[in-house]
Amino acid sequence: MLNDGQLVGTNAVADVDRDRLISMMVGRDMAHLFPPKRPAAGERREVLRAEGISVLGRVRSASLVLRAGEIVGLAGLVGAGRTELAQAIFGGVPMATGTLSIDGRYYAKMSPARAIALGIGLVTEDRKGQGLAMLLDVAANISASRLGEFTR
Repeated sequence: MLNDGQLVGTNAVADVDRDRLISMMVGRDMAHLFPPKRPAAGERREVLRAEGISVLGRVRSASLVLRAGEIVGLAGLVGAGRTELAQAIFGGVPMATGTLSIDGRYYAKMSPARAIALGIGLVTEDRKGQGLAMLLDVAANISASRLGEFTR
């Protein structure tokens, strides 16, 4: 193998794995520069558990578990209840039944203010219609979720 016109090694293909090939290409061992970013699924702690969540007329007994390092997306057809489930977890619509456990603490009710304080965010499917106050400027939109910190 050549690197910048210099011979860096002659190996049989069977003797070169991915890590060795990268090392030969860049001229140094890269394993320590890019360690695994997260532990295996069994070792990650549970950060959110939603059990038996129901929203009147839309969602019946939905459950999910979120572990540290994961990102959850909800998918489904229009009217399937994915939006209402996400909003119920965030506290935007009331849960008819169910509980939320966040970092081991149980909550029978959730509010957007509490969800934000607990580190939960919601990206709405209609950010323009539901996520922004279009008549306000950027500063007002950014500070809207923290008005209590800026006003009496």
